[in-house]
Amino acid sequence: CVAPEFDGLDLLVTDDHRESVRHYCEVAKSKSDRERTGEGAQKSKTGVPTGTFAINPFNGDRVPIWVADYVLGGYGTGVVMAVPAHDQRDFEFAQQFDLPIRTVVTGGESSQQAHEGPGQICNWSMAMGLDLDGKSVDEAREILLEFIEREGKGKRCINYKLRDWLFSRQRYWGEPFPIIFVDGVAQGVPNEDLPVTLPEVETFAPSGTGESPLAVLDQWVNTTCPKSGVPAKRETNTMPQWAGSCWYYLRFIDPKNLTKVINPELEQYWMPVDLYVGGVEHAVLHLLYARFWHKVLYDCGVVSTKEPFQRLVNQGMILGEVEYTGYRLADGTFVSARRVDADELITLDTREDVEAVNVLNEDVEKEKESFVLKSDKNVLVHARAHKMSKSRGNVVNPDTIIEDYGADALRCYLMFMGPLEQVKPWNTNGTQGTARFLSRVWRLVMEGTGGGLAPAVVNSTSALAPG
Repeated sequence: CVAPEFDGLDLLVTDDHRESVRHYCEVAKSKSDRERTGEGAQKSKTGVPTGTFAINPFNGDRVPIWVADYVLGGYGTGVVMAVPAHDQRDFEFAQQFDLPIRTVVTGGESSQQAHEGPGQICNWSMAMGLDLDGKSVDEAREILLEFIEREGKGKRCINYKLRDWLFSRQRYWGEPFPIIFVDGVAQGVPNEDLPVTLPEVETFAPSGTGESPLAVLDQWVNTTCPKSGVPAKRETNTMPQWAGSCWYYLRFIDPKNLTKVINPELEQYWMPVDLYVGGVEHAVLHLLYARFWHKVLYDCGVVSTKEPFQRLVNQGMILGEVEYTGYRLADGTFVSARRVDADELITLDTREDVEAVNVLNEDVEKEKESFVLKSDKNVLVHARAHKMSKSRGNVVNPDTIIEDYGADALRCYLMFMGPLEQVKPWNTNGTQGTARFLSRVWRLVMEGTGGGLAPAVVNSTSALAPG
């Protein structure tokens, strides 16, 4: 399959397929990458044949060439060799268009879904004199790569998913780029003129032209080239927040240094960071960029450690309270969730339509690892906690919990929920338990001291003495 943006596509399309390919490419190019590869795209693959065939260099088979929008032009070469038995996207595409699905790795059931796990090569048929049957995928891959390079049929390469980083913003706030333009040619601002600072302005309103608000500040934009003295213009885009937030941990060590990012002696003493605690919001974006930034600083000789953080702990998310979903037939009768296709909202056996309804907490009870209706223990209900969000209406306000049970009860409940790394559902009833526990501790202390606790913390132990 080739991407709709593939440069050589016109050369691959036969005359009788040219119009259908042209129309398909127009539609595909109007979609975003997310639309082409996201959840919706997974359910229904689209594509059209080009009318031409590629020749498999190992066995001489003719392989039809298709255009498919799940192949992205900006990733790799924009061409994929489909392996439908062992790649789920290729499997769905082959099923959609009734293309052959040939198993070449043992394991799984290709008639149901692609087998993407480990296994041994099978059905090789001694192509090109290579005996690969029974070998692991890793072994076979290495043999094939060596064969391809030895025969001059190709060479190995590594494709990276990391894309170009869009590192500019059309807004006032953010670090200015130290760039000036002389007759349209970009030049770096000399080190002695750094840093370039933002001008003080009274309004941050957009320029109205799509440019940064800085673009309309002629006194700031128009400058002179420090080398030649000729007129120049400043870059008006600013850096995103990554520019300042990716190396903040270094400034924590040496926050008042006006001449260097960090004092080398302090950096060597304190770095790397022993423990970084961050949630899922940091796990991909911030930590990826912070690590990238740190490695650039290492290559520049600013820091002495290759890695910024020795250990990372990703604390689990606290979800909203568990929500219970039951399934009801048209006559109002509840049916067990075991009998229901929750996506299609039909019963699995009789294919009757069902309605998903919320079930109150007091109407269900736990039975082993599941939840059932109190009124009919044969009816299983689905129990699930969701991420807190205003749109879902399941946000728990800490102020309300503190008002009802106290701040200490809230703190204790958070600590009692389980290991820091685990995702846990919130349960307001749990704070009632911690409030009762703290009340018992308080009563125990009060009884042990005869009610003679000091009203304030003091340096003298005499204030705590009875009577």
